[in-house]
Amino acid sequence: MILTFPFFLPSLSFLFWSNDLQSATIERLTLTASVVGGPPKTTVVGSDSSSSSSSSPRLLLLEVLALTVDPALNYLLWADRGGAGSIEYSDLDGRHRQVLYSEPNIEPVALTTHARLLFWAEGRARRTVEKVPLDLNQGRNKQTLFKRTTLISDLIAVQPPPRIQKGNSTSRNCLVS
Repeated sequence: MILTFPFFLPSLSFLFWSNDLQSATIERLTLTASVVGGPPKTTVVGSDSSSSSSSSPRLLLLEVLALTVDPALNYLLWADRGGAGSIEYSDLDGRHRQVLYSEPNIEPVALTTHARLLFWAEGRARRTVEKVPLDLNQGRNKQTLFKRTTLISDLIAVQPPPRIQKGNSTSRNCLVS
């Protein structure tokens, strides 16, 4: 028996992280069956024009506060403290970089996506959870979902695994023989 997941594609299996030590970057490692000796890490968003499209609104990152991936849309999304504060997105290679939402003094400390929506937790000043559609409308239709008196440190959106239909029955099992 082989355990398979229909939404798992080895060619699209990545680990992303931010590095803010000298100049802020977002880096990626391809997760393969053999990580040891596998492909090296790659800077996908950084301070040089090779990691961004020529139409990029801003080439420099100041400080990456949070990042997430929307696997359905193949977007890499991140919050940057730079400039007025923004939430940006690109494809998984860092190309086609765009600003999704920008507002003075925003401080997203956590990002997650679900059903073509981006959710984020605001930091110390606001302590809210916000959402905006991922339809690339440049941040219009932003909604505040709730406000807390305590600091929210992380968000995770969960959805049920995809259902597999076999004949007249529906199953959540992913075992294939």
